[in-house]
Amino acid sequence: MKKLYLTSVKRILNDAAQKRLDEFEAQDDYNSPKDDYGRDYGWYMEAGIPVPKELEDQSKDYIDFKDEDYDEFEADAIIRQSDFLMAIDDIEYGSTVYLLNGITVSVFEDAETINMQIWYNDLKWYERLKLKIEELINKLKWNKKSKTK
Repeated sequence: MKKLYLTSVKRILNDAAQKRLDEFEAQDDYNSPKDDYGRDYGWYMEAGIPVPKELEDQSKDYIDFKDEDYDEFEADAIIRQSDFLMAIDDIEYGSTVYLLNGITVSVFEDAETINMQIWYNDLKWYERLKLKIEELINKLKWNKKSKTK
């Protein structure tokens, strides 16, 4: 079985951000601000009516996280080559690897390096041997040239 050996990047919420998230999720709809008629932000949204300013400012259905709210760490990733779909270079890290089952993995290696690894995995044993011998000959030639100068 052919495998790709990559270094994945994982991002998880740090403790302070996780605490903010837990507090946000703990908020219930009963404590949400209401207008004079007992209607909250959600009622206006469901009815398709413009939300009054006093409710719009106080109600929030989401929480924003910034880059400093995440802890990043590296992990070794071994991916079966038969599960590999494609790799696309990423601005933030090396690339994003897409697998056939729909999972995406951010890795430090760029798409070219991953494709070279796949190409090398697909070579026959004698083709690999030929490459190794050529590489050794080139190193010996280079060492010989550098010593003569």
